[in-house]
Order: sequence, then C-alpha cells, then structure tokens
Amino acid sequence: MLIVHSMDRLARNIEDMLRLVGEMNNKGVLVQFVKENMSFAAGSEDPCSTLMFTMLSAFAQFERSLIKERQRQGIVLAKAEGVYKAGSPL
Repeated sequence: MLIVHSMDRLARNIEDMLRLVGEMNNKGVLVQFVKENMSFAAGSEDPCSTLMFTMLSAFAQFERSLIKERQRQGIVLAKAEGVYKAGSPL
C-alpha cells in the first residue's frame, strides 16, 4: 500500500499520475490518496472513479501551472527591482 497525502504530491501532470498509479497497481500496490479520499487497486476499475481520478489529476496539474506562472512573474518583478539573484529563493 502507498499512502499519499494528496494527488499533487505524487505527480506533476496527468500523464505521470496515470502512469505511476497504473504501474503500481500492476505490481499489486494499492494507492490511497488521503485528501481526495480515493483508493486505486488492480482489478477494481470503476468508470466513475477513473473519471474523478482523471479530473482531479487535471486540476492538480492546472494548479501547479498557475503556481509556476505566478513564480515566473515574481521573478521578473524581483529582477526589475534588483533584488533577485539567480538560484536563490525569493
């Protein structure tokens, strides 16, 4: 069994999420997401659960993209103000 706090902690995009969970299920590993209250095991494919899993994975990927966009904007502003140094956190 693999217990993950939330989907966005396991993978950064939909393709990786589906691949990782599929690979683990094929090896007999149950994957449980605590925050989403979802579990996936080999041989227990439920179309509704698969749809929800895919949609939640898409939202996690979208959220990650928004975070990266805001980070890039912050770096541009920090560089313009002369307070950003490459490789150091803001």
